[in-house]
Amino acid sequence: MKPKLSVILFITLVIGIYFYVEKDTFDRFPASNNTVSQNIFDLNKMKADKNNVIVVMFDGVRSQEFYQGTSWNLRKNIDKKDRGEIFYNTFESIDNKELLLYGSSGKNSSYRVGSILGKSECSYQSIFLGYHNPKCAADCSCPPVERETYPQKIKRELDLNNHEVATITSWPWIKSAYSSVKNGAGYNNIGFGQADSNLFKNHSVYTDNKDFNNHQNKDKPKWWGRWDKYTWELSLEYLEYYRPRLMFIMLLDTDEWGHKENYKSYVKALRKTDERIAELTKKVRSMKNYGENTTILFSTDHGRNAGSSWMHHSTDPKRAKDIFLVTSPRYKSSQSVIDNCQKSHLGLRPTIEMLFGLKPEVPFG
Repeated sequence: MKPKLSVILFITLVIGIYFYVEKDTFDRFPASNNTVSQNIFDLNKMKADKNNVIVVMFDGVRSQEFYQGTSWNLRKNIDKKDRGEIFYNTFESIDNKELLLYGSSGKNSSYRVGSILGKSECSYQSIFLGYHNPKCAADCSCPPVERETYPQKIKRELDLNNHEVATITSWPWIKSAYSSVKNGAGYNNIGFGQADSNLFKNHSVYTDNKDFNNHQNKDKPKWWGRWDKYTWELSLEYLEYYRPRLMFIMLLDTDEWGHKENYKSYVKALRKTDERIAELTKKVRSMKNYGENTTILFSTDHGRNAGSSWMHHSTDPKRAKDIFLVTSPRYKSSQSVIDNCQKSHLGLRPTIEMLFGLKPEVPFG
């Protein structure tokens, strides 16, 4: 007996929903589109003694939301007006060749986390060291780094002062990753670090640095760290005043809202991330000679699980390692010797060192 047409249609619909469950109404870069088609940067067009680099890490951004927008199976947690594409400004800049994208959507992205697991502690250490720290445990818990990190090396070899190498973060525990010795990597303002008296003198919101410090000290999130809005305001103010050669910024809200299973706030934080990418890109462009010699890198330390366990990033290690890298056009390349730099976070250290005219310590690959 032949099955009824209605039964066949029902089964087809169920199968279609199953394969569509992590999709939305669009996908800016399908899994088959490997956007890593070039090498990383063109040193022939740059003067290393004038180069500046700004690295921005948005913690725990899931590749599904980055490429595909809000999740189909989590749509009930957010208002209709908040559904759909999230990184609109970022992809518009990519489409216009103002920014470059390394990575691809779907499983097994062409740009990956450099550590054994997609978790913050070991991931940040791999970013600063250029390799996975073998002293990290299987669960990704790590002792403080013991070898020189790239901010330390750049500061030492170029003989830069403390304010020329800056680390400003929302997460206090990153201190175990960016420097092997106390104050060895220049200026650092992590967690609830205070703004110095040179900052916020002519700010539109705060009267001076004391006013800023007072606001951030009274307005604390429920997690251990600083609200990203204060980290971001401090970073932009520091950038404008000190114009550092190397700057590392790390924001935390996205990851914390994810762990709290608050998809609405997570999406809101992601949209703020998209705005901040556009804001920093525009600001650097306006900084004349400094901006013309500055390379910007945007990424995330890890992704997140797929499906209903989206709030975690340890039980689905393959998906949690799928990430992306967005850069300014100066992060192009012409040298095939550095092909492997475009595949994971492990390429960031040697690439940044070469931008400053230094010989990379870490072997490519």
